[in-house]
Amino acid sequence: MNVVDPLNYAIKVLTSVSFDKELFKKELIKARKKLLPYDLEKLNLWLKDFIQNKPELNSQELDFSY
Repeated sequence: MNVVDPLNYAIKVLTSVSFDKELFKKELIKARKKLLPYDLEKLNLWLKDFIQNKPELNSQELDFSY
């Protein structure tokens, strides 16, 4: 039985949809609803690093308060 790590799955999905800001935001909302607080912290760290190189993903529109 394959167990999928929810954080890694969320990162994989977010990376694959990063070409579209609206889709990225929708997937980010889904991920935040499913992840545990510990994983949310890791996701936010990853997100801050990831969007530094993606000007099309305006960080002002992404809420890091989760």
